[in-house]
Amino acid sequence: MKIAVPADGPSLEARVQNKLGTTPYLLVVDPDDMSFEVLDGPPTSLGSGAGVQALSIVLGKGANIILVGYISPNIFKPLQKNGIEVVTSVSGSVREAVTVWLVQMPVEVSVFGTRFTLIRNGVAFFVAIPTSILIVWLSGEAP
Repeated sequence: MKIAVPADGPSLEARVQNKLGTTPYLLVVDPDDMSFEVLDGPPTSLGSGAGVQALSIVLGKGANIILVGYISPNIFKPLQKNGIEVVTSVSGSVREAVTVWLVQMPVEVSVFGTRFTLIRNGVAFFVAIPTSILIVWLSGEAP
């Protein structure tokens, strides 16, 4: 199994990028030993075709899971139909994203199912932002 992650740098400590087509680097990680291959992101001159080019690159390297912030529904569905697992709303470092996926996702999927797991994780992400702002505001630490 290999996991593809768009990143802002060539290391596991790099931040996960929101989109495949605009990422400077693509990391293909082997979760068994956390070894990884660094690939250059697609050329920005490709415009809207950059996302498809990035997918072609990582699938050519044997990735069967993609962890990313966002992916177009037009690309998401064909990937799933072809057995490629796509996890969106991913953030943090590449190492954190892969580790969380390895620990949390398989357990959740086996108990609740894939659809519920992905929806729950997406909702949790978007609820965490206003909750954090509210906590800072209530604590009086806001600038």
